[in-house]
Amino acid sequence: MKRDHEATRDQRGGRNGKRGGSRGRGGGRKPKPLEYQGVEITPEIRKKLEANPKLIHLDADYGEGGGQVLRNSTSLSALLDIPIHLKNIRAKRPRPGLQRQHLTGIVLVSEMCKGDLFGVNLQSPELYFIPSELLAREHFIADTG
Repeated sequence: MKRDHEATRDQRGGRNGKRGGSRGRGGGRKPKPLEYQGVEITPEIRKKLEANPKLIHLDADYGEGGGQVLRNSTSLSALLDIPIHLKNIRAKRPRPGLQRQHLTGIVLVSEMCKGDLFGVNLQSPELYFIPSELLAREHFIADTG
């Protein structure tokens, strides 16, 4: 039984409501400005990074060419303290390179291990990730926007 003070789904702006309660794609929302701007990979930085004997080069185009190699490799890199260079990120996708949700995840992993990121920007096809010490915190918060 509905009480007088309870609004129906339509009145609250649910699926068929006029206030647009849908969180689907598009919807006229402007994307939030990205708070993180990565360090560009200059020839000097690239030379310094490539001199690291522990650096592992990975082709993120492997398999389905989506974000799975990116997610797994950055996580394992942080856990094992091994620097990585990823190239051809999401190369098989209609919108290749890093997208907002990938940036959020990579920045979060970097914060969890005090890592350094190079080349991490929207639509970037490559990046370097140099992890450091893992932090012992209970909570890390990230919002993909």
